[in-house]
Amino acid sequence: MQSIPVSVSKQKKVILIIIDSLNPAVVRDCLEQGMVPGLEFLVRRGRIFYDCVSVFPTMTPTCTSSIVTGTYPDLHQVPGFVWFSRWEKRMINYGASFTAIWKLGLPTVMQDLIFNLNGRQLSRRIKTVYELLEDQGLTTAAINFYIFRGRQVFETRIPWLINLLTRFRLAGRLMGPSLLVLGEICRPARLFKDDEFWAPAGPLNKFGVNDEFSGTVTSYLISHGHQPPLMLVYLPDNDGYCHRHDPLTAYESLMRADRQICKILDAYPSWEQALAETVFIVTGDHSQSRILNSPEAIIDLPALLAPLKQVPLGRKLALPGKDIAIAPNERAAHIYILRRKPLKRARVMQKLLELLEGDSRIDLILWKEEWQGMTKFWIKNGNRALWFVKGGTGRDLYGNSWHWEGDLSAIDARVEGQYLKFGHYPDAFRRISALLRSRNAGDVVITAAPGYEFGGLGSPLHLGFGSHGSLHAVDSLVPLIVCGAEWQKEHPRLVDLVPWLLKYFGIPYPDYLVNEEGHN
Repeated sequence: MQSIPVSVSKQKKVILIIIDSLNPAVVRDCLEQGMVPGLEFLVRRGRIFYDCVSVFPTMTPTCTSSIVTGTYPDLHQVPGFVWFSRWEKRMINYGASFTAIWKLGLPTVMQDLIFNLNGRQLSRRIKTVYELLEDQGLTTAAINFYIFRGRQVFETRIPWLINLLTRFRLAGRLMGPSLLVLGEICRPARLFKDDEFWAPAGPLNKFGVNDEFSGTVTSYLISHGHQPPLMLVYLPDNDGYCHRHDPLTAYESLMRADRQICKILDAYPSWEQALAETVFIVTGDHSQSRILNSPEAIIDLPALLAPLKQVPLGRKLALPGKDIAIAPNERAAHIYILRRKPLKRARVMQKLLELLEGDSRIDLILWKEEWQGMTKFWIKNGNRALWFVKGGTGRDLYGNSWHWEGDLSAIDARVEGQYLKFGHYPDAFRRISALLRSRNAGDVVITAAPGYEFGGLGSPLHLGFGSHGSLHAVDSLVPLIVCGAEWQKEHPRLVDLVPWLLKYFGIPYPDYLVNEEGHN
């Protein structure tokens, strides 16, 4: 489909706010108890969904890539926080833990996070929402948002401490939207006068990548007349809080995030005037679930897969003679088979499945294989299994069609009337197939059962606290608040945000979205 362009001057502007690790139950509790006046105002004047579906794995780089492109990992090619690059023959890790940073080297981790994620690893075959809008003459802004690729060139200002720790090896320019703010690293001097602007920065405040910095920048741009038609604002602090506490009681953290929303609303003459001028959309990139407070909650993958020769975590990888590379992503993990000869690959695959199936703490085992000119996607859950292919007589709630054989209970799915419906694993077939089709995904992808997470190879551990990454609803469902405009879809997903924005601004869909079932 294509939208008919309309005059932007007749439309309200849009602010999309992403609160990291936003849990639906916490939002509901805080709203019922009157703890979050900013969110309450937007909900009262708009609409809230508590079951917006994230992508898989439910890790921030993957989710934010989908939020900004409207695509899944099979197109944007960012399959997690940690993954193995077959092309570069090295592990990509955006800083999962101090151990990982130490083993891989801070310069490599920072180069990937600041420069390579947007510049090289996010696929060039698709466009970000910034590129799509600015190609049509509209300005956009990204405030502390992980995915910011645009058309404008920005010089970076690497903080002195990071420069010192990386031995002055970080260098490069950033390609971003017309307004790009990334903490202390990038802030257009023409817009910010130091005598008028202050926000917490420095090493104790994540060099400006924090909630208060994001809220202050956004408020400043609005009050000084620099608000563009579209602004994406990232509030990151809730994620760290949930990793250090029970994510189901993260009321204090959400209240702090709400204060930034109030600050943004206060930048207008009144909150009512804010709604007259701006559409507000608030959502999360993923949720978090609680890990059991027991050593058994950690699934040590290197130990579990010890019979297979593994690539160790380090700066230089000795790949010859190794069977597998493991990329743990908290409650999900990629496993890459490194053997090239078909017979050896088949033997490693067989042994790998045997070892994984022997641990009851592992929830889903996922892989793909070619079958009669099609790609068959396999799901194993304990002693239950099924496979599915795209196309067929079964249709889900998003308009996708499927054919499957096996036990649907393996993915907690059932057929009701004319629809295939998923329970604990929302939009399961689409999210699984999209990840497995990514050229950067593992040959086998696994998830941990609720209450468990994967350890080893520098993976952070969260005993008794919050974690995420899996396909399960406890990690996958986030709230979605839309205030100031209509939202038509009754079953929202994060990948629906870009199509909605394009339709709102009257901009044609790119071909890859036109061809995507469920976006039409």
